[in-house]
Amino acid sequence: MIKAVVFDLDDTLYPEMDFVRSGFSKVSQYLSSLFQISKEALEKEIWEQFHKDSSRVFNGILERYGKSSPELVQQLIQLYRTHEPSLTLPTQSQEILDWIREQGLKTGIITDGYLAAQKGKVKALGLEKLVDNIICTDSLGREHWKPSPLAFEIMLSQLDCAPKASIYVGDNPKKDFIPGNQLGMVTVQLISRQGVYREAICSKEQDKARYVINRLSQLKPLLKMMRGYKNGSIK
Repeated sequence: MIKAVVFDLDDTLYPEMDFVRSGFSKVSQYLSSLFQISKEALEKEIWEQFHKDSSRVFNGILERYGKSSPELVQQLIQLYRTHEPSLTLPTQSQEILDWIREQGLKTGIITDGYLAAQKGKVKALGLEKLVDNIICTDSLGREHWKPSPLAFEIMLSQLDCAPKASIYVGDNPKKDFIPGNQLGMVTVQLISRQGVYREAICSKEQDKARYVINRLSQLKPLLKMMRGYKNGSIK
């Protein structure tokens, strides 16, 4: 019997590009004041650099204006990671979290990423009130980002739930399902049209998710099936 559902955050409960967009807006605003260039022009160029080489966004934009320095690049990275993001939780995410709780199940979130950024996302999306437990893996140390099983073990202990009675929902087949599969959790991959990892492929069969869905609402029939309910016996 399933007793808990645990989610990834980025590109699972909300589109990660929303955070990128919010961060680029904040960086553009800062550079506009610093360089006396319009925010709109800078934001457009930042996006152009992002599509050209996403690993050198801030280096590239500063080089365009002859303002590049390691110190300023790090300052922009820090501003991006620690800014208060403008985010809205998608309706389907709100609905599925509410529905799962209505069924008497526990909920949690395990999310990778730099701690300040992930905490900012959680706060902006109002997730503290919607789930029972949240673990930002960076608080455990970078070595315990996924696919480390530590956060999963802690989550299951805090939710007082056996692995076989829990579900983990994520989007990245390269790391999200390895710990869950190893522990014996039911793993579910969400492949959405806007997901960063929508075309990523997992080479090892044992690391693949047990189920694949295209939208969060598909968790409802999946949970009904796993919990042994007949049609119409659960909302």
